[in-house]
Amino acid sequence: MSKIIDLIEKFAAGPERRIGFGQSNEQSDRQLPILIAITNGDAPSPSLSESDAIASTIPNLTALKKELSSKRILPWGIWASDNIDKIIAKVCESKDKKPDFIAFPSDIQSLEIMQDPDIATILKLPLSISPDSLIGMSSIPIDIVTVQLEHDQEVSLETVGRLGAIRSIVDKPLLLEVSKPIQIPLLALIRDLGVEGLAIHTSADNPTSVSEIRELLDSIPKKDKRSEKNRPRVSIGSAFSFSVSADEHEEHEEHEEHEEPQ
Repeated sequence: MSKIIDLIEKFAAGPERRIGFGQSNEQSDRQLPILIAITNGDAPSPSLSESDAIASTIPNLTALKKELSSKRILPWGIWASDNIDKIIAKVCESKDKKPDFIAFPSDIQSLEIMQDPDIATILKLPLSISPDSLIGMSSIPIDIVTVQLEHDQEVSLETVGRLGAIRSIVDKPLLLEVSKPIQIPLLALIRDLGVEGLAIHTSADNPTSVSEIRELLDSIPKKDKRSEKNRPRVSIGSAFSFSVSADEHEEHEEHEEHEEPQ
């Protein structure tokens, strides 16, 4: 099994999480999603600390050969680049060391990667993707879906809302690509949606620190089980039924008042 899939499954093995903005009644043993550092090779080492996995953007086949020969402790993979079709074809041909995972866009042509059981496949989708397109992609044999923001797009409540809509349709592990730190309240919402991980772009030009985001996640307040127990619980179905019954009762009384005696 791919190491990245194994990591995600271990994380997801905690208590079942609720889809949407509601908070779960249970607390997982691990409150944090996995963090994947995406680098073009020039990111300073401190910015990669606290990563659960490393991904490299590889510009050409020469760089691929160098990356494949490197020794690593963490799971390592390839993130989509301009030459991703050629790179995937070369990886599939190779009988030597292979990456643990490969992320690619939906317009990929090298479908051989789908046939390699040792490499996890990550499909990159834009945040703006329509629900109809998502449903149509449900039959594609991929392992993970990652949502990509527009260039320099900030994470906002709208982002979280769209991510929640994607989460409600996609039945695969879901990642969110980010290139900047996220405010703690938004991180808490993203975590509670059931997002399995963050893919963090970091480089010398954009030194977003993985450890910084890990610290932000660590600082999210723990859920208070007592406050959850004391919160009134009302069934939407029951409330709706009661409302309908009340309206019908009022209409019945009005009918009796206006009905003339025989």
